[in-house]
Amino acid sequence: MAHEPKNYKTDGGDTWVVTGKLDVTDGEIEGVDGGSGERGPEGPQGPPGEDGEQGPPGEDGSDGADGFPSESDWDDLVARVEALENGGDDE
Repeated sequence: MAHEPKNYKTDGGDTWVVTGKLDVTDGEIEGVDGGSGERGPEGPQGPPGEDGEQGPPGEDGSDGADGFPSESDWDDLVARVEALENGGDDE
Protein backbone atom coordinates (compact mmCIF):
# COMPACT_ATOMS: atom_id res chain seq x y z
CA MET A 1 0.00 0.00 0.00
CA ALA A 2 1.54 3.30 -1.11
CA HIS A 3 1.29 6.38 1.03
CA GLU A 4 0.66 9.80 -0.45
CA PRO A 5 2.64 12.83 0.80
CA LYS A 6 0.83 14.65 3.59
CA ASN A 7 1.30 18.25 4.77
CA TYR A 8 1.26 18.96 8.49
CA LYS A 9 1.14 22.54 9.79
CA THR A 10 2.27 23.34 13.34
CA ASP A 11 0.84 26.05 15.59
CA GLY A 12 3.98 28.10 14.89
CA GLY A 13 3.23 28.12 11.14
CA ASP A 14 5.87 25.55 10.10
CA THR A 15 4.75 23.10 7.42
CA TRP A 16 6.10 19.55 7.29
CA VAL A 17 5.69 17.41 4.18
CA VAL A 18 6.06 13.75 5.01
CA THR A 19 5.48 10.41 3.39
CA GLY A 20 5.19 7.02 4.97
CA LYS A 21 3.38 5.73 8.04
CA LEU A 22 3.19 8.02 11.05
CA ASP A 23 2.62 7.10 14.66
CA VAL A 24 1.21 10.03 16.61
CA THR A 25 1.33 9.55 20.38
CA ASP A 26 0.53 12.34 22.83
CA GLY A 27 0.91 14.97 20.13
CA GLU A 28 4.39 13.76 19.13
CA ILE A 29 5.01 12.46 15.60
CA GLU A 30 7.15 9.34 15.49
CA GLY A 31 8.47 7.35 12.56
CA VAL A 32 9.64 9.94 10.05
CA ASP A 33 12.76 12.09 10.03
CA GLY A 34 12.39 14.79 7.42
CA GLY A 35 15.18 16.84 5.96
CA SER A 36 15.48 20.58 6.25
CA GLY A 37 13.50 22.61 3.78
CA GLU A 38 14.50 25.83 2.09
CA ARG A 39 14.85 28.90 4.27
CA GLY A 40 11.85 31.19 4.00
CA PRO A 41 11.96 34.92 3.32
CA GLU A 42 13.10 37.27 6.05
CA GLY A 43 10.29 38.53 8.25
CA PRO A 44 9.35 42.16 8.81
CA GLN A 45 11.32 44.51 11.07
CA GLY A 46 10.33 44.10 14.70
CA PRO A 47 9.45 46.95 17.04
CA PRO A 48 12.27 48.97 18.64
CA GLY A 49 13.68 47.56 21.84
CA GLU A 50 13.77 49.25 25.22
CA ASP A 51 16.50 51.74 26.09
CA GLY A 52 19.53 50.22 27.77
CA GLU A 53 20.94 51.06 31.17
CA GLN A 54 22.82 54.30 31.78
CA GLY A 55 26.52 53.89 31.10
CA PRO A 56 29.22 54.61 33.65
CA PRO A 57 30.30 58.22 34.16
CA GLY A 58 33.23 59.42 32.09
CA GLU A 59 36.59 60.40 33.45
CA ASP A 60 37.11 63.94 34.70
CA GLY A 61 38.66 66.23 32.12
CA SER A 62 41.70 68.37 32.72
CA ASP A 63 41.24 71.61 34.65
CA GLY A 64 40.62 74.67 32.51
CA ALA A 65 41.62 78.27 33.13
CA ASP A 66 40.29 79.82 36.32
CA GLY A 67 38.08 82.17 34.33
CA PHE A 68 39.65 85.44 35.49
CA PRO A 69 41.68 87.63 33.12
CA SER A 70 45.15 88.78 34.06
CA GLU A 71 45.52 92.36 35.32
CA SER A 72 46.95 93.39 31.94
CA ASP A 73 44.02 91.79 30.07
CA TRP A 74 41.59 93.51 32.45
CA ASP A 75 43.18 96.92 31.93
CA ASP A 76 43.00 96.46 28.13
CA LEU A 77 39.31 95.52 28.40
CA VAL A 78 38.52 98.56 30.55
CA ALA A 79 40.33 100.81 28.06
CA ARG A 80 38.30 99.43 25.16
CA VAL A 81 34.99 99.82 27.03
CA GLU A 82 35.83 103.39 27.99
CA ALA A 83 36.76 104.14 24.39
CA LEU A 84 33.41 102.80 23.19
CA GLU A 85 31.51 104.76 25.84
CA ASN A 86 33.32 107.94 24.83
CA GLY A 87 32.56 107.44 21.17
CA GLY A 88 36.03 106.27 20.22
CA ASP A 89 37.79 109.50 21.25
CA ASP A 90 40.53 107.72 23.21
CA GLU A 91 41.77 105.45 20.47
